[in-house]
Amino acid sequence: MSLRADLVSPRLTAQLSRAWRLYDRAKRALSPSQRKERIQFDRLRDTFYRDFWNETASAVGAVVEPLGYGYLRIARAGRWTLVRRSEVMLDDHLSLELAGNKPLVYQLLAEYGLSASRHCEMTVTSLERGYEFLRQAGDRAVVVKPASGTGAGHGVTTGIRDAKALERAAQRAAAFCSDLLIEEEVDGASYRLLYLDGELIDAIRRDSPTVTGDGKHTIAELIASENRGRLAASPIRSLHPIGIDMECRGYLGLQGKQLDDKPAVGERIAVKRVVNENAAPENHRVLEQVHPRVAELGTRIVKTFGLSLVGIDLITTDINAPLEETGGVMNELNTTPGLSHHVLVAEPAKRAPVGESILEYVFAESGGRPTFPLAGKQVR
Repeated sequence: MSLRADLVSPRLTAQLSRAWRLYDRAKRALSPSQRKERIQFDRLRDTFYRDFWNETASAVGAVVEPLGYGYLRIARAGRWTLVRRSEVMLDDHLSLELAGNKPLVYQLLAEYGLSASRHCEMTVTSLERGYEFLRQAGDRAVVVKPASGTGAGHGVTTGIRDAKALERAAQRAAAFCSDLLIEEEVDGASYRLLYLDGELIDAIRRDSPTVTGDGKHTIAELIASENRGRLAASPIRSLHPIGIDMECRGYLGLQGKQLDDKPAVGERIAVKRVVNENAAPENHRVLEQVHPRVAELGTRIVKTFGLSLVGIDLITTDINAPLEETGGVMNELNTTPGLSHHVLVAEPAKRAPVGESILEYVFAESGGRPTFPLAGKQVR
């Protein structure tokens, strides 16, 4: 049951939103083994980015100094900059917050004649807007996601086709942000286009996370095995576990499958439509395939928002054709884009030197900082 938004006070709306978040968090409370797994993956991300920046700095003649609390100082020729995992010192905080607000991004894109997915805003106390949007979508599925403040696919549920699923998805998304976005689901593959100072420097097709059947184990057991394998893998192949959540169960259901099914030997099962929890074998470099008009559209978007480093997510059936021909759309701006997507790829030998490009840009532009004495010595 939902409530009419015009009959609910702002104070009560806030209380209800908080209640939904607490309810959802309680449902998603992690077991001790799950908490241990999350800690292990968090350490894995630290290891990955520590090694990434050390290798990248060495390639451009810079040195790395750990400062603690996750920060690394990278110095070259009397200038230094800070990084923390995939975060770099390029764009100001206001630009980052603006670009992370999905409804505002869509509004500004429309002002410049740039299209995005058909969408509308709602909250858990104004689901009538979502119901109407779902009705207008007809046979098309919809997606519910937090409107801002999240990344890595957190709170996103795809494949929604009925009111009950919409309510559950809204409750899940509200655990991350009280303002929600409902969008029409677009057919096609997910692509990440990485721009630096308006130039497209890499493009990745990101496929869904998968598991492979052995005829003995259930899909749930295969997911658990995959997560253990990711933690033990050398070289690293993924920075995230595959979570069994509403998105996972729903996407399996669309394929006529359940978590307790036992896939046949060699059968590959895509366990989510949202791609953020995939692994290196599911990331494919496609820079040379990007149509010039698609690349130019991304440049226009980046310059519209005045951003230095941004990952643009697109959904299209063919990256080698203009979006207006395929019905593809820009899906999201990522202003602190995960650089791992461009490193953990199916063909590592062909990966782009995105880290080197970023550091060269930082040290060539005003993004660098002067050196400071440290323990009686200069950081070079």
